[in-house]
Amino acid sequence: MIKNVFIFGAGSIGNHYAFASRSLGLNVSVCDLNSDALKRMMSDIYPTRYGSWDESIVLKNNFSEITFNNEDIVLIGTPPESRLSILKEVLKNGCKHVLLEKPFGIPNDDIEAVLKEYEEVNFYSGYNHVVSLSFQSFLKDIQSYGMDGLEKIKVRWCEPWDGIMGAHFWLDSVFDTYLGYSSRGGGAMSEHSHGLNLGLFLLNHFDIFKQLSKVDFIKDETSNYDQVFELTAEGKSGVILDVRQDTVAKETIKSVSLEFYNGEAKIIFGSESDEYLISSGTKSVQSSHAKTRPDDFITQLQEIMANTDITKASFQAGVLTHRLISDSWQSFNQD
Repeated sequence: MIKNVFIFGAGSIGNHYAFASRSLGLNVSVCDLNSDALKRMMSDIYPTRYGSWDESIVLKNNFSEITFNNEDIVLIGTPPESRLSILKEVLKNGCKHVLLEKPFGIPNDDIEAVLKEYEEVNFYSGYNHVVSLSFQSFLKDIQSYGMDGLEKIKVRWCEPWDGIMGAHFWLDSVFDTYLGYSSRGGGAMSEHSHGLNLGLFLLNHFDIFKQLSKVDFIKDETSNYDQVFELTAEGKSGVILDVRQDTVAKETIKSVSLEFYNGEAKIIFGSESDEYLISSGTKSVQSSHAKTRPDDFITQLQEIMANTDITKASFQAGVLTHRLISDSWQSFNQD
């Protein structure tokens, strides 16, 4: 039974996890080597988002002194370039429950080698759209409506930098952090990889991933990051996965469409609600699920605490997402 949460990183994601954890009655410690980040969390980010600072949250700026027991979970929400080193450190210090925020690391980080070394540890994915209540309902309705013969998965995860920069108000530019550097886990490929992750989860849900077929990038004028990332992959039964992620869209679009032999299904993720439509012949269902931003993280932690099957499938999709990001990274360097 998880009781104590150790959050590494006091940025935007760290605040989301802290509030979600406290909402579920868990003990929370937040660790960040940057003392200014801890002060900003306590005085600005957390009270602005959630009304007031929670005095029960313990702030720490030393990682190495923490040891863990079976009731502890570590949530690694630091910038991607430091996630692998922190992962190794907390595993060495006995942590048995670890969540890696997305992306799992920078391209080519050998995450899988570390995972294989610690097979007794429960690992979880920060790709939380997969475990959302709306997406789980979407999958159940697809099954109940007898959708069959999946042919294509089309993912569009397009969001301009404006929204992301708004959540990181202390930054003046994407180049002030990893966001503006694909090599550091930024750019459309990694920062918007919720889209790729959902596509790969569905590909493995209805088929089995076979191969990466095509990758394309459009770089920004500095060539430091990819403004547009497009990927095509294929399942063993011939299902095609078509993904586009970009940072230049005029408006945010976060959608996944499925084309079946006997119908179609589409889910759209929004800031205040998620909606989906499923149609097959003369039958159709439309559903809307109201939510808040904190709900995404609260539901995620509830699924983890219940150790549901979907959290395990979600993590496997996360590992595959990191693998394909690393494989795609070779093409970025060749352009």
